Amino acid sequence: HRHYEDENEWGCGNWLEYTLVIVLATILLLGSLGLTLFWVINYHGGFAWQEDPQKQFNLHPVLMVAGFITFSGF
Repeated sequence: HRHYEDENEWGCGNWLEYTLVIVLATILLLGSLGLTLFWVINYHGGFAWQEDPQKQFNLHPVLMVAGFITFSGF
């Protein structure tokens, strides 16, 4: 005879699956941020503020991925 409390407890398999999903999601989130930084620095010449107005926009994709995707994901 099982009690109601026993049904709400997680077994070892459930914790393993949960941990695997969290680790995979974290790797993908940080990987997308790393690839965005790599793309902006290597292919668009990095960042600038007042010196080069064309490079000001390079902050936009990095901050969008960092703020919206990565921090919202965490």
